[in-house]
Amino acid sequence: MNEALIAKMGWRMLTEKQPWIDLIKEKYLKHQSLYSFLLDEQLPYGSIFWNNLVKSRNFIRLGSKWKVGDGRDINFWEDNWFNGNLMESFGMAKDSLINKYGIKIKDYIEENGTRKKWKKLFVDRIDLKQITSSLQDHLELIPLSQMDSKDELVWINSNDGNYTVKTGYNNFFHYNQTEFNWNRIWMTDLTPKIKNFLWLAIRGRILTNDNLMRRGLIIPNRCHICKKDFEDISHLFIHCEYATRLWSFSLSKFEALWVMSKDLNQLWTQWNPPFKHCVVKRIWKLVIPHLIWRIWKDRNDIIFRNRKQNYKLSIGKISNGIKENIAGSKPPKKKRYLENEEYILSNWQIGSINSWNIPRNSIDRSLIKWHPPYLNWYKLNFDGASEGNPGNVAGGGVIWDHKGNIIAVYVGKIGIQTNHFVEDLAAL
Repeated sequence: MNEALIAKMGWRMLTEKQPWIDLIKEKYLKHQSLYSFLLDEQLPYGSIFWNNLVKSRNFIRLGSKWKVGDGRDINFWEDNWFNGNLMESFGMAKDSLINKYGIKIKDYIEENGTRKKWKKLFVDRIDLKQITSSLQDHLELIPLSQMDSKDELVWINSNDGNYTVKTGYNNFFHYNQTEFNWNRIWMTDLTPKIKNFLWLAIRGRILTNDNLMRRGLIIPNRCHICKKDFEDISHLFIHCEYATRLWSFSLSKFEALWVMSKDLNQLWTQWNPPFKHCVVKRIWKLVIPHLIWRIWKDRNDIIFRNRKQNYKLSIGKISNGIKENIAGSKPPKKKRYLENEEYILSNWQIGSINSWNIPRNSIDRSLIKWHPPYLNWYKLNFDGASEGNPGNVAGGGVIWDHKGNIIAVYVGKIGIQTNHFVEDLAAL
């Protein structure tokens, strides 16, 4: 609801004439057109109100469309006015046409007295002539207003073209629901810490270098693993050389070919299992969470523990995490596998034609062990348990030094509480 209300102010700024709008334009947009607010990526930071308006503009762009008038305010290539994706279909000719004609729609309109028509487009490059001719054909299908009217920004999902908080909220809710189904995270068999991490990663909230810099930290933005590119979520989990090797390993176990998406959100949305058996499907769905969790752990080990990434060790931990998830879930009703699915299960050392259970000796327990704290640090291991939920609870903990010596031990009964309460209280 808050985003819909903020977008209402952004819409009013673009479509109304008010003194406060002139004040904002003078302060933040200087001599630029008011509509540069929608496209300019270099807008200055300012008050909380202005910063929230800037955040709302992508939402306004997605839900609005331009009605062509004189073409003075509409960016021919960037604004939403064309029936279809103009850049996707004709983007190759963009630079040549901008150099020859201009960037606004009015630059592509020819006026003959009171009559308007589209200019005949022409470029010198032979390889662009067919694209330019196709663009010309599409433009001829779009009627031009013969009236001397201004361009008008209209809200797509309203009857009169005006933005309302109700239509904005419905559009925002629909957009977020169709773009991403959060239940795909919360309904998995993952541990809570991996679920929460995956949720934060897909929302773009984990503290990669680019996010730390947005929060005011002055640091070099370089990937800590490959040291070859800027570190953001897409690079770290998808495009980094180290991540690419882990993805190749995981896909090879499925004997699958996959074109990686540009960002994590899109990858998770498109990561649909191309298999029929429920166990193989479950393994496929567990790959992304365990793989990006491993990359994040390796990245932090490099920063905070001065360790080098160990590809083979990471492969083993990814496999173990997936196998333990499968071992802790309910056995499937369907026992029959297709031939290639049984081969996939054997690659992951899971199941057989007659039994789906994981051989316990296939999980390398040597990878999971306790480590002492760093020099001059102390480590607290704590736990709590309840007899019933709620029920009688007790908790305790052990404090260690960097040599592995026990410094202090505490344990005690707490009373009748829930298991979550005693887990938290044991740490205190």
